[in-house]
Amino acid sequence: MSIILGIDPGTTTVGFAVIEKNGRTVNILNYGVITTPAKMDIALKLMDIAHDLGEIIDTYHPTICGIEKLFFTTNQKTGIDVAQARGAILLTLQQK
Repeated sequence: MSIILGIDPGTTTVGFAVIEKNGRTVNILNYGVITTPAKMDIALKLMDIAHDLGEIIDTYHPTICGIEKLFFTTNQKTGIDVAQARGAILLTLQQK
């Protein structure tokens, strides 16, 4: 049996799904979004994302995680902020 966590990084919205795979059977355990206020300072957003993601990890104890890589964006500021969020997510995963 494996618990798999999938993450779509962002700054205002981070998508996630937790599934359980047991042989050929797959069950959805949870899915949703981690949200932060649009006008919140990026440092506080990263802290909130890390905290909420940590709670998801502590609840489900995933053994595998997949996180979407960033793709080219025309808005460089948005791309940089999402890269920072992805870094905070990777750090949280490694710490847990």
